[in-house]
Amino acid sequence: MALDVSKQVANHIATARTVLSSVEHHGPIVIGPLEQELKKYVPVATNFSELFQGLSTYLNEVTQNMQNADIALAQERADDPQYREKRDNAVQELTKTISRVKEILPDSHLSQYGLDGTLPSSPDGLINYGLKIIGLLKEKPELLNPPEYSFIQFNVDFVIEYLTACINNLSESLIDVKREEREAQATLENRDQKIAEWKSAYVGVASILAGFYQLAGRIDLADRIRPTVRKTSGAGKETEPVTEPVVENEESPA
Repeated sequence: MALDVSKQVANHIATARTVLSSVEHHGPIVIGPLEQELKKYVPVATNFSELFQGLSTYLNEVTQNMQNADIALAQERADDPQYREKRDNAVQELTKTISRVKEILPDSHLSQYGLDGTLPSSPDGLINYGLKIIGLLKEKPELLNPPEYSFIQFNVDFVIEYLTACINNLSESLIDVKREEREAQATLENRDQKIAEWKSAYVGVASILAGFYQLAGRIDLADRIRPTVRKTSGAGKETEPVTEPVVENEESPA
């Protein structure tokens, strides 16, 4: 099953692609003017092309790490429903079994063992309640076959065995749910860490490139990739001002 990235991460990826695309298409355009502007102030051997590519590769890798972490979180969450469903089914089966046994046991003994009243609503409480029922049946097995039910006889050992199986099934399902919750939390924390790393990398890379573009006299290109709060937060695409297409090597009109 294909798993999509979250909306926030999808917006981050789109923002990163804008910067990466700019490096690919606009980088070669600004490098000449940039070298001309800074030739008196930077070493002659400075290779702005390699610098631009290095920044692009760095941002691309951080973006990929973020996307992978987001997909891993989606996969982890996709596994959770089956474990919760198993837990809910185990709760229903144990509740049904205990209720049937209680219908036969005398109220006086139920009260003595603290088993009177309604069944607990929590799974852990239900397990404890079931263990008390088992304790009562082991101590007084004759309660399961009172004289008024002489027309039918219950196998006490079987009832205890079945109750024990229901309790174990619920206990195991709770362990599975707790494990999945821990794994989901760890995966969520990892995803959030990758998002934080992406934000730091994006702001740094885009700011550097926008600065170089501006020094090269291409403020229009700089404005397209310059970091903003909305882009950094992943809130969605900003409405950009309408700009003329970038046309290079235009000849002045006669």
